[in-house]
Amino acid sequence: MKKFVLATLVLILTGCDSGGSSSGSNAQVTDTNPTSPENIGAQYAGTYRGRLEGTYTAPALGLSDTDSTPVTIVIERNGNTTVTVEGRSYTGSLDTDTVTAVVNVNETSNDITCTGRVNVNARIVGDTINGEANGAGECSQGTVQTPVQVAGVLNASR
Repeated sequence: MKKFVLATLVLILTGCDSGGSSSGSNAQVTDTNPTSPENIGAQYAGTYRGRLEGTYTAPALGLSDTDSTPVTIVIERNGNTTVTVEGRSYTGSLDTDTVTAVVNVNETSNDITCTGRVNVNARIVGDTINGEANGAGECSQGTVQTPVQVAGVLNASR
């Protein structure tokens, strides 16, 4: 049961990233107005690949586990941002040099349902994105419910 609950907690972190993959790389700004809506993300455009190192806890059960998951973040010239974790893509946003995503999780596996919300907040410096993923939720099986927490560190580069 302990391994199953921890595996279910991984589902919550899976929900904390948003994204997609792309074969594109560093985009060139050709518009004379780099702050126009078409170019708002031009200096950061590209595909960033890295890892999300997460800790999942269910304090009521005394369970804790860590996991390292590949993550891909794609930023388009227009600022559209996606984050992909374990094959699941989520929409994010780019504001100046900060990537954010809020993921609402609602997963069911083997009669255990986990719901929650994970916030991703990362900053771009040069060719790297570094930040955090934090969230909370609840897993339940029948009438048994337990709170769960996710805390992670995101590091990616293009």
